Amino acid sequence: MKKDLLERIDQIDEIQSLFHLSSGNGLPTNYMIYDVPEFLAWKEELLFELQDIHDRTSDNYIWEVLVLLKQRFNGWHDEKSFTELAGSLRVIQKNIDKYYPLEKNQIKDITDMQKKPKIFISHSSDDKEYVQCLVNFLDDIGLSADQMFCSSIPGYGIPLDEDIYQYLRQQFQSYDIHVFLILSKNYYESVACMNEMGAAWVLQSKYTTILLPEFKFEEIAGAINPRQIGLKLDDEITVVKEKLGELKNTLTHEFGLSTIPDTRWEQKRDNFISEISKI
Repeated sequence: MKKDLLERIDQIDEIQSLFHLSSGNGLPTNYMIYDVPEFLAWKEELLFELQDIHDRTSDNYIWEVLVLLKQRFNGWHDEKSFTELAGSLRVIQKNIDKYYPLEKNQIKDITDMQKKPKIFISHSSDDKEYVQCLVNFLDDIGLSADQMFCSSIPGYGIPLDEDIYQYLRQQFQSYDIHVFLILSKNYYESVACMNEMGAAWVLQSKYTTILLPEFKFEEIAGAINPRQIGLKLDDEITVVKEKLGELKNTLTHEFGLSTIPDTRWEQKRDNFISEISKI
């Protein structure tokens, strides 16, 4: 790993201090380090890290340093070899980012930061009336048509001649998706809806659960967390108003929407509640 290699390079001066004069054994009198345990352990750690880089990159410079480490420390010219090794390691240190591209999870984090947010409304087509009210409500608080995807509402659905699953996959790949799960008995009877719920779970997407009238919290099943508090549309009116306010604030922050004046917001919120109650 990058951190481990940099730590080994920072130990160059410490390791160099371990050189000692040869003591016979047929070798000419000179400074050597090949038989020092600390050096041998340090060398093996370098070999491990540099071999990993070479396996990933096939870099010729790294290969030459590996050859130096493997073949040149034998008690004859350890000082010269160490000076060459130290110089090469410092060059690697200076260009370390070339050898250690971003980790996969870092790439994912940066990619997600660059993706635009988008809402996907996962619902049963049998609940289209409720979903139309929700789309109107989201439009009222400032979301545009290109920030929402809802398969059953004209202007928010799948383009003509597109394969639904291919299009859905492309949406998840291209946007930072916030899934609205519109839960009802109809939802749980739909294979397509359950697949969408599973996709949201697998991809670890943000999600908000909205329970349609007559559907209860204890009926929540599948891949989502039943303990995560959602919005139940036929809950006590004060609770519904509170949850809608929380939802509005979340989306305002998430999508960078303009703040709605309180009076206007209350009107839009109450209109939504009224339309839901009429269905």
